[in-house]
Formats: sequence, structure tokens, C-alpha cells
Amino acid sequence: MSDNFLIEKAKISDIEEFINIMFTKDNKIEYSKKFREITEPQIKEDLSFVCKINNKIVGFTVLTKKENDEILIYTVFVDENHRRKGVATKLIQHSMNNARKIYKKAYFTLHVIVTNEKAINLYKKIGFKLTKTIPDFYLWIIPEGQERDKDKNYDGYEMEYHFD
Repeated sequence: MSDNFLIEKAKISDIEEFINIMFTKDNKIEYSKKFREITEPQIKEDLSFVCKINNKIVGFTVLTKKENDEILIYTVFVDENHRRKGVATKLIQHSMNNARKIYKKAYFTLHVIVTNEKAINLYKKIGFKLTKTIPDFYLWIIPEGQERDKDKNYDGYEMEYHFD
């Protein structure tokens, strides 16, 4: 990873930059409104972080407090030009350590589509364990008005991390 990186708390004003690095021109309009509506209240919880290189956001995490001691890692995203450089690992670990300072008994959950082997391997390397498979969890990614691709797997894994 570059020596010029900085991890800092995410701000509401960062959401537009998240959208710009996360969505392509083709799907930006379709997904950005929903992403903004979901992400804004989560960022206000003060558990989310960005990674900047040369003052430009290259990755981010969005976390939210759920019931009991659960913290959901809602989003982990790294710009494709900065992947496989340790950005996601640093962001996840930093976010989890920060949340643990606030919520002492916190444990972490996340969801990942079963076909995303790189992400699954990253989460396992960090220490996440597969807890269940959720059939059709990712059906929401089908654009409105389009049919389900019968050859695509929309199942998701739920994974958990416990410090103790």
C-alpha cells in the first residue's frame, strides 16, 4: 500500500465521492439515490471511514449499529485502481477497532455475494467466519424492470467476526 494514505472518519459530504467511485455512468442514476438514502444515516453514526491517497478517497467502509451488540459492515469498497494493496484490510480493521472502543462487546457481521471469491477470501483472512447462506439475498441488484438472469447466483453469505 502507498505510504501516502490516510484513514479518517467518513462525512456526509463524502457520499458523492463514494458514488462516483462505486458506480459507473450506466448505473449511477439507478443506484445512487437508494445508496445515498441508506448511507447518510449510517455515516451519522460515526462508525464509517474513508481511505485517502493524495487527498482523494480511494476506499471506504460504512458500518451501522444493529440490535444487541451487532455492528453490520454495510459496505466495503475500494476503487479498482487501488485494490490488492491492503486498503480494504486496513479500512475494515480500523473501522472494527474504532467501533469496539465505542461498543465494548461488539461483534461484526457482513454480507457478500457467494460469487465474490476475492472478498470472501479477504474476510476470512481478517478472521470472519461463514455463518449462513441466504438464498437470493442479492436479488435487489437486478435493475428495476429487468428480468432475473437465470444463470446467475444471487445467494449471499452472512459472515461474522468476534473479538473474543
